[in-house]
Amino acid sequence: MSNSAADSAALKAQITELQAQLAHAQQQAALFENVVKHLPIGIDLLQREDVNDPTSFRLIFSNGLMPNATIDLRLHIGKLLNDIFPDIPLAILNRYHQALNSGETMHLNELVMNIPEVGQRIAQLTAIPLSSDLLCIKVADITEQKQVLEAQRQMLEQQAIIHSQQEALADISTPLIPITDSVVIMPLIGAVDTRRAQQMLETLLHGISTMNTRFAILDITGVPIVDTQVAHVLIQAAQSVRLLGGQVILTGIRPEVAQTLVGLGVNLNDLIVRGNLQSGVAYATLARSR
Repeated sequence: MSNSAADSAALKAQITELQAQLAHAQQQAALFENVVKHLPIGIDLLQREDVNDPTSFRLIFSNGLMPNATIDLRLHIGKLLNDIFPDIPLAILNRYHQALNSGETMHLNELVMNIPEVGQRIAQLTAIPLSSDLLCIKVADITEQKQVLEAQRQMLEQQAIIHSQQEALADISTPLIPITDSVVIMPLIGAVDTRRAQQMLETLLHGISTMNTRFAILDITGVPIVDTQVAHVLIQAAQSVRLLGGQVILTGIRPEVAQTLVGLGVNLNDLIVRGNLQSGVAYATLARSR
């Protein structure tokens, strides 16, 4: 085979290889474009033409998925951003410029858009440097995310309000009322559950300790049901107050409550029992003067 024939064969082989590489590159490019077009976010590529001019960004690619945008950027490829968006703030272009210079991904501003027949949408812009002069702008619709965060914030605020109201109601439901320097009254109204019993004991013992009280009158006239739990709370209160140097006077025991306590076999020897609040106050006043 002559040299010219060999050169021709080598050239054809080289062309065939280059054609195969080109076909592969085209397939990869088509695959990339197809993937980018179907991403649930907007992808725009900007080329900076002058390293010293932040206004020299030119749009070279867009997948047209800027969430609910009023403009299709695919129709403006090849134009400068300033021409596409004449009102774009210079501050935004400076941030693009800064992202390229630093080479670091930068989260930019949130873009609020009022879309006809859709309403307000919020997009988060992120600048991702791909090279020294090629910048990818990712545009993600974060409207639902912001709504969820706002709903969570409102829920936490509501829970805080409810907790505050519960604490206020607990204080109101277990008031400690001083009537003299050495006598306090705690009227109990409503059901006494475990949480309220603990609140009652804490309030009572704190008051006895800080006010140096001698007598604490627990009036259960307003307690609809007196069971073993309530009786245990009363006995525990009497024993705790006694350890602090005071005494508990129990008032407001109705006939049916007395029968219940007897039926339960409750020992109320640690408590001073009086039929009503008035007689309990009278007992404490007389005992104080002795």
